[in-house]
Amino acid sequence: MYLLDHAILLSAVAGIACGLSTSRTRPGFILASCLPAFAVLATLLYHEYVAPYEGGGASIWPIAFVFVGIPAIACGCAGCGFGRVLRWAKGSR
Repeated sequence: MYLLDHAILLSAVAGIACGLSTSRTRPGFILASCLPAFAVLATLLYHEYVAPYEGGGASIWPIAFVFVGIPAIACGCAGCGFGRVLRWAKGSR
């Protein structure tokens, strides 16, 4: 649960940054969905193959990627939409 909380928070912040920094909608949403997915995947693979073994059962990183990556992608896209709304509100003044 610790990884999921941080992944959702960081992907929302990354999505807001992508929404504010990109001038077009499609590249912002692509970045906002790819960055959290790659970050979650890199974290899972680091803990699986690089970090010292802590004991336990089978390797379940693909399942963990599905259950952590999909909400992270959704929060990144929602954050990008919120960033686009903030950019629109700032420009309409």
